[in-house]
Amino acid sequence: TTTSSTTTPSTSSSTTTSSTTTPSTSSSTSPELVKCEKPRGGVREVVELVTVRESRVYTEGVEQYQEDTGELVVGKSSTSPLKMSVLKFDLSGLKELQQKKNIWIYESYLFLTVKEGSEGVDPWKEQQTIIHPLKVDFNSITPTVLISEQNIREETGVFPAIKVEPYMDRRVYTDFTKTIHTVISPYNKNKNKEYYGIALVSSFTDGSDPSTGTKDLRYYDFSNETESINEKFIPHIDVCYKEVKIRECEKPHTKVVMTDVVSSTVIVKRPDGTTGSLTNETLRHGQDLEGNVYRTVLKFDLSDYEDNFQDYTIPESFIHLNYLGISENEDQSDIKNQDCHCLRDTGRVGRGDG
Repeated sequence: TTTSSTTTPSTSSSTTTSSTTTPSTSSSTSPELVKCEKPRGGVREVVELVTVRESRVYTEGVEQYQEDTGELVVGKSSTSPLKMSVLKFDLSGLKELQQKKNIWIYESYLFLTVKEGSEGVDPWKEQQTIIHPLKVDFNSITPTVLISEQNIREETGVFPAIKVEPYMDRRVYTDFTKTIHTVISPYNKNKNKEYYGIALVSSFTDGSDPSTGTKDLRYYDFSNETESINEKFIPHIDVCYKEVKIRECEKPHTKVVMTDVVSSTVIVKRPDGTTGSLTNETLRHGQDLEGNVYRTVLKFDLSDYEDNFQDYTIPESFIHLNYLGISENEDQSDIKNQDCHCLRDTGRVGRGDG
């Protein structure tokens, strides 16, 4: 049995949304930050740090880490070497749902609270905090060079720049979708990367080396003290997801083969009658608000089934696509099933079963 599959890039992974707000530390009615948008028929779930063992602060060149201090620290001050903070939210429940029910995570945000003040001497340099998935577990982090390929993976998110030294507690957030997709993959559950947590590292907006800093940046961490000030200051993420039913070849079967996509092309017909093609684009079909009409052409590698002297019995086969959503301002009630057609070498189009 052959199962054909392809994937489309997640729209949320190509852009980063971040922002700040400035509530009073004593207020119980702080303004709400953005929330991930729950898909129709889906769920919004909030995951908080719940123990002091889910976060640490590492100092470059120092073997001993800091834990249960009530704060996360990034950057370098005039009195301390470069610091990096790590967090590990409990995603076990979501990972189990993915394995059992094929959930799709549409959107996610990470929320932190900047602490008033910093350590070090003036001047303050404009800086921002970058998110990197960890490459190793907490106990395997090498402090010799913190920000290295040995400890962290490529950047997956960035918080808004802090232009002046924090003079009050300030809640901030940034898009976490790309980060969580590395460990709960939207493309295939077998493509999940090992989850060790995330690292928060400092970066100067002028591109200078973070090890040259003289003032660090601090965030609230999980602690009883943080809860007593404002429980919303505890680091947390929200995750919006939906169960997606995926048809697969039914057992018993002799063999299941995953075939590669050789090429994918999006053909567009414009309102003026001209046509064109787009490659390396998100797959799309239908008509957008500007009147452009799109069709997608996929070619799969079927070379294993081209032997003229052999018969092939293929009782079932499925094409797997990842649905990203409809165009802006479109009505979701208009969503319909889409036909799948076979393009023959003669140029004729044969209608498929899909």
